[in-house]
Amino acid sequence: MIGSTKVLLPIVAIATGALAWRRRFALAGFLVVAWAGSIGLYDVTKALVDRARPGVGIRLSNAPGSSFPSGHAT
Repeated sequence: MIGSTKVLLPIVAIATGALAWRRRFALAGFLVVAWAGSIGLYDVTKALVDRARPGVGIRLSNAPGSSFPSGHAT
């Protein structure tokens, strides 16, 4: 999945390193804070909303956890 943490973590790390190498420390910091903030906001919202997944008869796939909000939307 392109938007997963497994993919985005190295991309953010490389981009942050490149920005820091170019001495763009504020922009590098903003990138890290924005990415970490989106993950934190997603985790908190998912825990607060905690919407159940659809019934077994209409599921397209099996996935653990709540159905809303979607990490794709984040």
